[in-house]
Amino acid sequence: MTHLVNKLLIARVLANNHHTNVDNIEVQTSDVKLSSTNGENFCSDIYVAKVTYKLNGNDLQSSFIVKIMRPEIAEIGTNEEQMFTRVLPTMEEFFNRLRNAKNKLYPRCFLTEKVDGHEFYVLEDLNTMGYFCADRIRGLDEAHARLLMQKIGQFHAASLMYEKKFPEIVNSLGKSHFANGATDVVAEAIAFGGMEYVANMIETWAGYEQLSSKIRSLSARFNDKVKKVVDPQNSVVNVITHGDLWVNNVLFRNEADTKHPIDVLFVDFQNSFWGGCGYDLNYFIYTSLQLPVLKEKRLELIEAYYVALKTDLQKIGYPLEYIPKWKDILDEIKRSELIGLYCSLCELPLIALRRTTAQHFTLQTFEQPQEMARMRLIMYDNERVRDMLLYTLKYFEEVGVL
Repeated sequence: MTHLVNKLLIARVLANNHHTNVDNIEVQTSDVKLSSTNGENFCSDIYVAKVTYKLNGNDLQSSFIVKIMRPEIAEIGTNEEQMFTRVLPTMEEFFNRLRNAKNKLYPRCFLTEKVDGHEFYVLEDLNTMGYFCADRIRGLDEAHARLLMQKIGQFHAASLMYEKKFPEIVNSLGKSHFANGATDVVAEAIAFGGMEYVANMIETWAGYEQLSSKIRSLSARFNDKVKKVVDPQNSVVNVITHGDLWVNNVLFRNEADTKHPIDVLFVDFQNSFWGGCGYDLNYFIYTSLQLPVLKEKRLELIEAYYVALKTDLQKIGYPLEYIPKWKDILDEIKRSELIGLYCSLCELPLIALRRTTAQHFTLQTFEQPQEMARMRLIMYDNERVRDMLLYTLKYFEEVGVL
């Protein structure tokens, strides 16, 4: 698909970036290489384009990220184009208005188009600014998790400001991909295949045998339950969600000497939707935290999120009667805990899959039952996954989700 990233497209991007005419850009060289690998991103291919060019007689160089969505995903339709072109720029303006500085929520989008069934996005290369993707296999430590929870709070606050000013645009966003339940081939393989595997696996775990039947019962009712979770009419605190909030969809920047995190940004907005804040929070907590952080710091991290959310809303003059209360946030997280259980059972084993195995995992794998059965043996034979299940299964039983 690199043929889509030709010199004319690159010249258009550069002209847009420099606020000049495309005729003033002379592309000298372009080197486009695949950045994403199988098992890291199922819905799109990610390329890095490094270019040299002339502008007004000056020799310059730049690099971009090119995200090409797979046709079968583009055909379903996502909110990503709407988010990049209309929603996120204004949300970032709200975010920066409170800080008297130019900070970032997301990578700038230079161009988005649809060509021959392919939907693609040309984005700024944040790696050149020192941003990096954390280790999805290991998960996040407390410092990185706390910074991210604060940024989620600020993101959600900016989304509430946006909805107050542009309700018609928010209403035009597509619903959650779970709005009709897990109904496509991929969603069914992840959700129902994962729950069935775990139910069978724990039949031999001492003290967990009774949970097998509870997981099977949940599986039979999952679609009805998850549709209620993502329906904004059932939510106490609605926001524009990220919708797919796990380690690979955020980029951190650390202080050079101490490696302490100083900033974090969001990427990949194809699953964004208007719905309860508990969706994002549960999804992140149960896919991305190291287990000791989950066990010991969960409530503190939620509090960090709430303080950031409330502070930004108060500073910008959001109507006081509409600022969520602490209890509202806790109630919304509890109402959405099905998402946390789903992530523990079904998403984390995919996320924590070892890289050597993940290289053989493609979108088509989900459509091949025998190959999926083979992959699940490897996915669930993982120390982090098993340790997480040992903890979360008991937790979700105690709180009544199971």
